[in-house]
Amino acid sequence: MKKIVFTFLLAISAHLMFAQAPMGIRPMVGNEELSDATSQYIESVLKNIISSNDNWESTDWSRIVLAIKLHPTRQDVTPTAPVKVSMEFDVFISIGDITDNHTFKNAKLSLNGIGSSEERAYVAAIKTIKADNPTINSLLNETRPIVESYYKSHCSQIITKANTLAKTNNYDEAIYLLTSIPEVCTDCYEKCMKLTQTVYKQKIDYEGSQLL
Repeated sequence: MKKIVFTFLLAISAHLMFAQAPMGIRPMVGNEELSDATSQYIESVLKNIISSNDNWESTDWSRIVLAIKLHPTRQDVTPTAPVKVSMEFDVFISIGDITDNHTFKNAKLSLNGIGSSEERAYVAAIKTIKADNPTINSLLNETRPIVESYYKSHCSQIITKANTLAKTNNYDEAIYLLTSIPEVCTDCYEKCMKLTQTVYKQKIDYEGSQLL
């Protein structure tokens, strides 16, 4: 009896540890007009914020994204030498599923920056965002349970879509869809991993028949 109770408690403990593990999220910059170097810098700022949050971890592959876009609301050129560009921004931040094109939650910041060019002003504004920014961290913390609930309620739809893709020989797309479910969404993740094995076997059989 003691052994059964111990095993049960161990299983519950493991489940809770897994459920509380960080969920992967990918930083993304929505300002296409910025250079690659500036976009990468902004992404690095987002990664720093994510790494300081216990609920999330930064990855380069997740279908869940932390997207940021700076919208200029004012721009002035200072009457100084050298000339400086002073800008104010509305900063729109959202967490969403890029595969389903679904937004979970949004937040907004107001920033200003000044630099030798417009792009430098963007960078100066982003530099004012610290890792403990309360607005972004609240967004991250409040969105985590929303994401878990989303995959729990949409799991059957995801599986149906993957089966449809497999039936039309779109095996790679089906496998990507199934393997992109966050591991911490345990029930859906396990169902999708099980189906992935079946779809992968179908892919191998199909490719083999094509070669023959």
